[in-house]
Amino acid sequence: MKANHQLSFLFFYSLLYQKILFGLECFCSSDCPDGSPNETCYTSYKCFAAVEYLEGTPTKVHQYGCTPPKFEGGIFQCRQKHIQHEVPMVFKCCDDQPRCNENLILEIPIEEQQKYEAVFKEHKIFQRRQVGLVVSVLLFILCFSLFSSYFYLSALKIFKKSNNSSEVKLSPVDKSENLTCNSGFNGFKSRLVQRSFARDISIVKEVGRGCFSVVYIGLYQSQTLAVKIVDESDEYSWQREQHFYTTRNLGHENILGFIGADIVERGTVIRVLVTQYHPFGSLYNFLRIHSYDFKIFFRLLYSSVCGICYLHNSISGLYGKPAIAHRDISSKNILVKDNLECCISDFALAVEENPDEFNLVPSKAKLPNPRYMAPEVLENPSCRNQTVFFYQKADMYSFSLVMWEILLRYEIKGVAEPYRLPFEEYVGFYPSINQMNDIINVKKLKPVIAKKHILSSSAQSIIKSMNESMKYSAMSRSSSCRLKTNLNKYMQKIAKLTETETGGSNNKR
Repeated sequence: MKANHQLSFLFFYSLLYQKILFGLECFCSSDCPDGSPNETCYTSYKCFAAVEYLEGTPTKVHQYGCTPPKFEGGIFQCRQKHIQHEVPMVFKCCDDQPRCNENLILEIPIEEQQKYEAVFKEHKIFQRRQVGLVVSVLLFILCFSLFSSYFYLSALKIFKKSNNSSEVKLSPVDKSENLTCNSGFNGFKSRLVQRSFARDISIVKEVGRGCFSVVYIGLYQSQTLAVKIVDESDEYSWQREQHFYTTRNLGHENILGFIGADIVERGTVIRVLVTQYHPFGSLYNFLRIHSYDFKIFFRLLYSSVCGICYLHNSISGLYGKPAIAHRDISSKNILVKDNLECCISDFALAVEENPDEFNLVPSKAKLPNPRYMAPEVLENPSCRNQTVFFYQKADMYSFSLVMWEILLRYEIKGVAEPYRLPFEEYVGFYPSINQMNDIINVKKLKPVIAKKHILSSSAQSIIKSMNESMKYSAMSRSSSCRLKTNLNKYMQKIAKLTETETGGSNNKR
């Protein structure tokens, strides 16, 4: 007991010393200070976590970050644990350990949720009535203007006829001169400018940032959307992603829903992709914050495989699609929906089956994330004369690393492994191709699987499927459809065992 007391005493004072010297380390999202590494900020007071409704929408938004110093507003923020405004909010602070706010549980009271949602519905009904009234008034003004114009033109025509006797007729010379003028008029080309739908979207806040794009929450007619603005220097990626969404029939529940692409000129050319918005964000962000039971673990895995399998398969017919390889599968390019199913996103590097084309990967295409590159891609990352089948096998290796990430956060006896990226302990957060090639092809390393997961009967079959997709030999790896079939069979087996156990227990009773 004395030793435990001394250890806790030392831990407390080491934490206090670190906080005095460097400040308390907190997890931050969306609103991190400039230059914050790994979504981390430091404060001399406390970390905070908050959840509130996005004003004017039924969407909940989580925020994490650092409070200001104690007597510069921090103490007042941390006293507001539950804020009863028109838009309800829950706010919590902590300072018991670094990044303590990352796992704070935030729940808005049910009665306030119901009250807010009722007010939101009434507001929408009121808005519709207002729109209806405005449309009615505009229609009345339009009809009145048309009738007024008609009567004015009729009166003008009668007036001209009454003055016909004084009209001067054109001579042949005058007619030829008039024809010359008309030919000049006919040479003028009028342009019809189509109105940009992106101008009608209200940008709310930034939710993600990559090397060549920024993703925002947008509002369009009370609907929450994701708005991806692509950098001017990366026009190719915007064109490529738009091509796959608009021409390759990617309508599937486990593929990110596409709404539209647009170009807006505001001093500079802004290229926009508008898609469905999923508040949980990327699988990477979800795994860093959440751990889960087997049911959610399996749902995340299986829904991701379904999306990849749909991409990889060719479908013949009028509404068919060619076989497609994603080429950039990672936990940051898979999104988590409200129902905790996943959908595949970001098709800027994708390639499609085309027998007439020798180089499937255009010269303008960027390289995928080195961390998730398959061994054969790491050996020759700039090679372009491969088949779709080659890149699909590489996709399966990339997804096996994502499977490992999902497995990390699966709880055994209520405890999950802390989240980390594949090979993070060897190469850090931003590995180069050479570093990854040394680890994968020279040292032949694989991500370490925790012993408790290996011994878990529920995870053993999934680990076996993961290892089959992680093989160094591309030809030995499972295809996406085989992986989907294996997972489906495994789930049916578990369901039958559950039914048998339930039936047995009922008979005993």
